[in-house]
Amino acid sequence: MRPLFINALSLTLGVIILATSSCSQGDSQKRPLKVGTVDVLRVMEGRPETMDIRLDWTTQAGSTYLELANVTDEKQAEALKVEITKRSAAWQKRMDAFMEESITLVKAEAKKIAQDRDIDLVIMNNTLTKTVKFQDGEDLTLDVQFGLQNRGE
Repeated sequence: MRPLFINALSLTLGVIILATSSCSQGDSQKRPLKVGTVDVLRVMEGRPETMDIRLDWTTQAGSTYLELANVTDEKQAEALKVEITKRSAAWQKRMDAFMEESITLVKAEAKKIAQDRDIDLVIMNNTLTKTVKFQDGEDLTLDVQFGLQNRGE
C-alpha cells in the first residue's frame, strides 16, 4: 500500500477516504491505521544548504548596510534602492526554489521510509503553512533528515 501524504487542507478528505477504504476491506484484514509525522521545519533546519543560504543572506545584508552607510547624495541613494530591490527579488526567487526543492526531497524521503515501515498515512507538519498537529504518529523527522544527508554521500 502506498502511504498518503496529508496537509491541513486535505486531512478531512483523506481521513474519510481512509476510513471508507478500511471499512470495505473486511474484518479479516483489519489493523490499526499506521500514521507517521514529519516536522518539515526541523528537517529544513538540519540541511547544510539552509546554513549556506543563511550565511549568504547575512553577507548580503552586511554589504547592503555598508553601502547604505556610504551613500552621499540622493541620486546614489535612488540607484542603491533600485539595486536592493533587484537583489531582494533575486533572493526571494532563490528561496522559493530552495523551499520547493526541499519539500519535494522531504516528501520523497518520507515516502521511502513510510513504504519501508508499512505506514499508511504521513502528515507533513509545516509551521510555515497551514497544517495540522498530530501527536500520536510515528515521528519520521530524524529518519528523513538522516536519509537526506546520506543521499549526498
